[in-house]
Amino acid sequence: MNKKFGHLLVIEYLGSKQYRESLWKCSCDCGNMVIRRMSRINNYNQSCGCAYAEFITNTHITHGQSKTKTYKLWAAMKARCNPTDIHHRQRYYNRGISVCPRWQLFINFLADMGECPPGLTLDRIDNDKGYEPGNCRWTTPSQQGRNRSNCRFLTFNGKTQTVSAWAEELGISRYKILGRLRAGHAIEWVLNTEKLTRSETIKLWWSQRKQ
Repeated sequence: MNKKFGHLLVIEYLGSKQYRESLWKCSCDCGNMVIRRMSRINNYNQSCGCAYAEFITNTHITHGQSKTKTYKLWAAMKARCNPTDIHHRQRYYNRGISVCPRWQLFINFLADMGECPPGLTLDRIDNDKGYEPGNCRWTTPSQQGRNRSNCRFLTFNGKTQTVSAWAEELGISRYKILGRLRAGHAIEWVLNTEKLTRSETIKLWWSQRKQ
């Protein structure tokens, strides 16, 4: 058969016995040979037992940090990229965002990223790439929000940043900037910091509409 299920490679059919279920001889990635019923292989028993032992070692013995903030952020990172997570699948799994093989183990993630500093959270530098060394950082929630794929970026005077970043830099309400964008104003007016009178505003608006 030579079909792979998780860590198990199904190599030989051994017939059917109890409950008329088929029995198969399988080779595990760790080198062990086991006999499994096909129903168990399909549903959940996809290793000789070594995968579960590794999970227990990694989460409860090796690092002893299963209750720390860093561990919870690591676990949430893996959960978001899981195809069974219907709440995040569109933004992560369907876009090809995944966790690199090295970071499947918490001890490796911790070695590369260190402990999460107070008040910070995990963020990807390039939002189109996955969770891997060199593309992740500890950052504030507001900075992370600006890096989302649905953020709107504006370029003015050779500088590109999000609407929120422009609002913070220029002291303009974010909602005012968005309102000007929806009205179809030019970028020079969208990011205009001058306090104009109502008549001046209408005059400027009409002059841009005629261009």
